[in-house]
Amino acid sequence: MKRKTRRLFLLLVAALAAAGFMIQGCAGEKKPDFKTEYQAVLLGDGQVFYGKVDRIERDFLVLSEAYYFQKNPPTQEGQALLVKRGREPHGPDASYINTKYIVMVEPVKPDSQIAKAIREIQKKMAGAPAPAPAPAPAK
Repeated sequence: MKRKTRRLFLLLVAALAAAGFMIQGCAGEKKPDFKTEYQAVLLGDGQVFYGKVDRIERDFLVLSEAYYFQKNPPTQEGQALLVKRGREPHGPDASYINTKYIVMVEPVKPDSQIAKAIREIQKKMAGAPAPAPAPAPAK
């Protein structure tokens, strides 16, 4: 009887140790190895962000140089416009996307329409003056 109890105890200790190693391995920060400069991050609501996946943390994917499509006003025939994040009043330099909302992450080919549009935006921004800071909110 003691032999069975001892065996069960050792099995339980081994299982707990294995679970601990698995949890520890999943909790760390991971640097993804994408072969392209930009990636497309598709969210469950259909929104897509394009940018550079810098790292994947436990609950968040960190995306820098992020771009997204913004619909133009209805007077312009419903065309969408690719916009760089960071021009918003709060001026984000990275986007932290909750991984539970991500459906997939895919590479953006260098010769794709998206990559070409990003390069065009970067050229325009390189020659444009920096945006004026937003006024501070009134107290």
